[in-house]
Amino acid sequence: MSIVHILPEAVDLYAEYLEEHAALGEDHHRILEEKEHEEEEGKASFPLPYVLFFVGFMLMLLLD
Repeated sequence: MSIVHILPEAVDLYAEYLEEHAALGEDHHRILEEKEHEEEEGKASFPLPYVLFFVGFMLMLLLD
C-alpha cells in the first residue's frame, strides 16, 4: 500500500513544496532555470521522500 499509493503522493507533494518555496525566494528565476537545465540533463533534485521511505523501512526491518 505504501509503495503503490502513498509514496507517489509524497513525491508529488514534495515537488509542489519545492516549487512553492522556490517561488518565495529572491532567486526564483535562477532556481527555475537550474531546475529546467537539470531536467534536460536527466538530473533532478534530491529524492528526499524516497530516502525517508528507505530509512523507515530499514528501521522497521532492524527493529523486527
